[in-house]
Amino acid sequence: MREFIYADAALDDSGAVSGTAVMYGKRSNPRRGAGGVYYDRFEKGCFGDVAALDVTLNRGHDAAATFARTGAGGLELRDTPEALTVHARPADTALWRDTRALMVNGTLRNLSIEVTIPAESCRFDYATRTRSISSARLTGIGIVERGGNVGTDAVLHRFNNPEIQEYVDIVATASGVIPYGKTLQCECLKSLGCRQVRFEPGSLADIGENVIAVGGGYDAPVASVAQGGLRFRHTDKGLEWEADIPQDANGEKILSAAEIAPVVGRPYIDVEASETTQSGETLIYTAAAMRSLIIRATDAVEGWDPALIEQHQKNRLNVWDLEMH
Repeated sequence: MREFIYADAALDDSGAVSGTAVMYGKRSNPRRGAGGVYYDRFEKGCFGDVAALDVTLNRGHDAAATFARTGAGGLELRDTPEALTVHARPADTALWRDTRALMVNGTLRNLSIEVTIPAESCRFDYATRTRSISSARLTGIGIVERGGNVGTDAVLHRFNNPEIQEYVDIVATASGVIPYGKTLQCECLKSLGCRQVRFEPGSLADIGENVIAVGGGYDAPVASVAQGGLRFRHTDKGLEWEADIPQDANGEKILSAAEIAPVVGRPYIDVEASETTQSGETLIYTAAAMRSLIIRATDAVEGWDPALIEQHQKNRLNVWDLEMH
């Protein structure tokens, strides 16, 4: 599947087009897929012998609006250890004159490479949310109006599986905190004679990659730590959490409930794998094995602060992710 990746373009007085398509070894601006924000890093030489490539230059990725081609068709690719650059001198056609006029007035100002990236050519660093690309097939270059590759919805891959072709819009972010040292009403420990729980400071320090956020039950997943849609931050006051809410049936359940009643994000804990003590009807966690975050409306809200639901346009970048350098 093709991806479109953007870079700046320049137009000189003679009408030639040039631009740096890819800076090798440099992390891209943050981009958002269904699994959250991630970054791309193209490795030196990933396009192979660029002199042998058949690449077209077009307007807006429209094959019917092609005005240059590698070989004898006015398009030259230059590959160095630092970058892949593009130099083109399109033929003087009505299509090119219209395109050039749009570049002069600033409507079209960027280059966008069209690439196919095999799954086996990608390495993922989950600590830095970076996809390193060792091999990619370059097939086209578009002159486009889009400004840069930040959050582009043309990126169709989930972060940890480049073969998934379905893109799911992220339409909202839910956030909240699981507080330390506070008595909280509990829904699921009645069999142990408990009505309340309390998390001691640091008891939620160990969050695994398999933790997911669900809209009520495990049949309604909305985000996961592994794919970057569920994020945690440890503080002295408690465990702060943030979850991307997708535009699907599971996400809609959460958003619809939030319009009617307060929504709470509470952890589902594996009690047998945790360290606890009990004081009356209160179960006290000193080390909690968290399996999921349940985000839903409930009447058992004593001690819990309602989650904040922020609806936004798709591809909004998250401040926490932008800090990950």
